[in-house]
Amino acid sequence: MTNQVKVRYHMVETIEYVQDTGPVTSYGIRCEEAPAADDQGVTNYYVIPDISTSSVFVEELIRKLTLHNADPVHLRDLIEDYIG
Repeated sequence: MTNQVKVRYHMVETIEYVQDTGPVTSYGIRCEEAPAADDQGVTNYYVIPDISTSSVFVEELIRKLTLHNADPVHLRDLIEDYIG
């Protein structure tokens, strides 16, 4: 049997405090990397907060990460590329 890792991406919401503006809602990504059913490994979680103040922007990024089955090891680089 193959030990394929299952990866899921979810949007997270945080409140950031911006001087002279006050609280601002910001969105980021939580990645869940779960081992295959036949593996006894542990689920890994990665959170990258404060990517954008636009939930639509982050939802689209998550859709693309999921569509292309993006490997979590490249997550920070992929986010930087998407923003840039």
